[in-house]
Amino acid sequence: MIVGDRVNAIEAEIKNREANTGMNIGMKIVDVKEKDGNVEYDYEYTVDYGEAGSIKIRGTIIGRDEPKETLESWKKDKKLSKEDTERLVNLINYLGSVHGTLVARVLSYRPPLVPPRLSVQQKKE
Repeated sequence: MIVGDRVNAIEAEIKNREANTGMNIGMKIVDVKEKDGNVEYDYEYTVDYGEAGSIKIRGTIIGRDEPKETLESWKKDKKLSKEDTERLVNLINYLGSVHGTLVARVLSYRPPLVPPRLSVQQKKE
């Protein structure tokens, strides 16, 4: 269960205001650790506007999950369960869209809105 979140850093860069390029959004879970009996998921949300500029948001999601199982899985191969990954990716997408929209407005860029829910599937080989 998610009990909180916080933004740790925001970086924004304007490279070329006249560039009218697309927008690529990236999300990743950077680290997982235990603190005060909770599990903290550090994440990074990036919006690349190509030649126009970029936005990077780093934050932490705080969960009351089973720390032992979650941390063992993360330490073993830097992976989380499918359910945890889906839940976190959707929350990172939401938080990044909310915070990123405010930053994009200041920079006069399109807001980084990605409305559909995301799901994780097994990699097909």
